[in-house]
Amino acid sequence: MVKVSIIMPNKNNAKWLPKSIDSILDQTYKNWELIIVDDHSTDDSVKVIKEFMDKDSRIDCICDPDVSYPLTKNLGFENSSGKYVVFLDSDDWLGKEFLERGIKNIKNVDGYASSFAVWFGGDKYRKFIFENGVFSNIDALKLKFRFRNGNTLLKRSIIEEYVIRFPKEQRSEDIYFYSLYLAFSREIFVDDYVGFIVNRVGSSVSLSGISGLLETFKVYEKLFKVLEENGKKELVNVLGNNDFVFSMLTYLDSAPRKYKVRYGIKYFPNIVRFLLNSDFYMKDWAFATFVDLFVPVKWLLRKIR
Repeated sequence: MVKVSIIMPNKNNAKWLPKSIDSILDQTYKNWELIIVDDHSTDDSVKVIKEFMDKDSRIDCICDPDVSYPLTKNLGFENSSGKYVVFLDSDDWLGKEFLERGIKNIKNVDGYASSFAVWFGGDKYRKFIFENGVFSNIDALKLKFRFRNGNTLLKRSIIEEYVIRFPKEQRSEDIYFYSLYLAFSREIFVDDYVGFIVNRVGSSVSLSGISGLLETFKVYEKLFKVLEENGKKELVNVLGNNDFVFSMLTYLDSAPRKYKVRYGIKYFPNIVRFLLNSDFYMKDWAFATFVDLFVPVKWLLRKIR
């Protein structure tokens, strides 16, 4: 059995760590290592982690590293040894068969992506079930399915060969990493199995409105430069017409209204083209957010979708 390395950055998530770690312990596939990188937590995180380490030797922790998130993900990867890699946030969790199904289906392709669900507390979930089968890297870059942190199994060989790492920016760092991974990939196996659950109740991610958007612009500039330097200029257009628009809408969703209108007007053609031509799996959300840039009715639109 090949080994899978699960990299888990953590900071002050003691409340959700047990559920996240338990989801790994419950995996039907057993040859894994869990490397938690704890970024100077001030809650009971380290205590919780050490209790799990005492129970299972497959769990290890890099505590109080010299780097901060998201560079902690790079540190975790560089200290791992698995042939395959999963990045999982410490407040999210995996379905029991995620690793087993991923190992089974990644053999002849470059990556694996499961379907996923967003948890809003209690019995409130929104599931995103994707069509089962093999898709191209372009399908992923066009957002036909989710290929991001948590719901993906990656090949170490690709990450190492092309020296793919997370940037220092704390916004859209996952877009940078996964876009580069896809740029140097060909085919992805997509599973209709819900193997990943995003925890919106315990989410520690702050979108930060306009500050997040401005940092995202910097990340895309850096990403586009790397792609062009590696002869992947055609992918710049793909990302610019899809993922870039999605990212922009994400941050404008939480920005003050003056910025919504300003950037809504500036990128109006890009957004309309995205809504009309994209196979984006969250197109209803994108449409509601677009309308809300000019008329504050997003909650009504999302309620009646």
